[in-house]
Amino acid sequence: MKKPEVLVLSLLAVLVIAAAAVLHTLTRPSAPPGDVLVEDTAGLVDPVLLEEDLAAQRFHTDVDVVVYVREGQYADNVNEETLTFAREQHPELIDHPYWRDGLLLITLSVEDAARGQGQIGTYFGEDLAPGESAETRIQQAGRDAFQSNNWNDGIVQVAGAAARLMDRPWYASPAVTMVAPGIIVVLLLAAGITIGWTRGRIDAAAGRLGEATTGIDDLMDRVEHIIIGEYAQKIRGTAHSSLREYTDLLAERDRLRSLSWFRLALPGTVAAAGRFSRRVDDFTADLKVVRDSLTLYEHAPGWEQVWGAQLQGIREELRQVRSAPLFTNQRGAARDALVAYADEAERDLDRLDSEVRGAAGDRTAETTDIALAQLEALQGDLGARTQAFLDESRLFEGTQGRYVEKATAKQLRSHRPATITGYYGRSPMMPAALIAGHRLGMRQYRQSQQRSSSSGGSVTRGFGSSGGGFRGSGSSSRF
Repeated sequence: MKKPEVLVLSLLAVLVIAAAAVLHTLTRPSAPPGDVLVEDTAGLVDPVLLEEDLAAQRFHTDVDVVVYVREGQYADNVNEETLTFAREQHPELIDHPYWRDGLLLITLSVEDAARGQGQIGTYFGEDLAPGESAETRIQQAGRDAFQSNNWNDGIVQVAGAAARLMDRPWYASPAVTMVAPGIIVVLLLAAGITIGWTRGRIDAAAGRLGEATTGIDDLMDRVEHIIIGEYAQKIRGTAHSSLREYTDLLAERDRLRSLSWFRLALPGTVAAAGRFSRRVDDFTADLKVVRDSLTLYEHAPGWEQVWGAQLQGIREELRQVRSAPLFTNQRGAARDALVAYADEAERDLDRLDSEVRGAAGDRTAETTDIALAQLEALQGDLGARTQAFLDESRLFEGTQGRYVEKATAKQLRSHRPATITGYYGRSPMMPAALIAGHRLGMRQYRQSQQRSSSSGGSVTRGFGSSGGGFRGSGSSSRF
């Protein structure tokens, strides 16, 4: 990035972080608890120390904290046991059919102290009820300590989690004080990266455009002197359309380079830069076809390498037919015909190669046109036989087949032919695209079958048959 956008984005990030820090400080819980009561009927905690630790907690509002520790059984409904305890021992905790406002009641029911097993319950006055998801987070806060027999620490951790979540103002939530500012800072950072990336992509594409168009005027003049023939007409058409595209690309390059740094971060500009880059790549590929064709038609230096490249693309497709497991592991008439054709086509390529190279001294633009037409016909036959194999093998049927079909279609769309005949005579199906699509589609299918599972402590809600219509907020879960 350049200095102006670095300075502006950095200043904005600092201001956001400073504002978040101030808001976080001002919204921290600050109210001490009112009454703190610990009743341990199991002899598992230090009541005096626990009361001191609980009194040190800070809440968003006035809260009375009650802790009930008991010996329990696996089948106990801790919610029901807690309600019975309150009714019999501390009826002042109840404002039927709810818990009294301003109350946090924590029940620790230990079933096996040596193994750290039992249940933890949390109950709230209606003015403090944090919601079911928050209740789960509150109970989970002490789970590790409980499983390690640290009863005091676990209860304090549960109370601390409740203090942060109960009656918390919306502007004090982490989503406001931490997550939102963090997102803003990340977005500012992303904007800076996007600006640099977009500018770099535009400049890189402009550089490729300049390299590709070196000597383009001379290239266009040479095209006009090609003898008229099937491929000559196609090449001349490509050259004319490329020249028009070149004019459009120059205008788009200048437009993108004139945009302000702020607009470089906008999604529309990012998309436009991507389209510009892809258009330059397509344009470069078009010009390469024109240049390679002229090299062949003019019998210019390097024509042997260009001709060999035309053959190599088809030879690679034939090699795939003879060696790829997708074809060798299948059985059927269409598969046998495809493999037999691969051998026949290889011999035809050898014959055609010998004819072209052997007649190099007498070769004319017309003979070049004929040779390219023969290559296109051979490629078309290979594509048709590959399609017949596909129809026979039913690779696109069923759930797996839908993945394979989609991936193969993507391969065909994204494939950029490297040869002149491939450029003008694209087949709807070719061996290499089918192999790549089958491999990708099967991998995606296997990934879709994978499932992950997780488990946690079961949650109990409701106050049992003795609840008598009690509807107070709270629940319990196992640890």
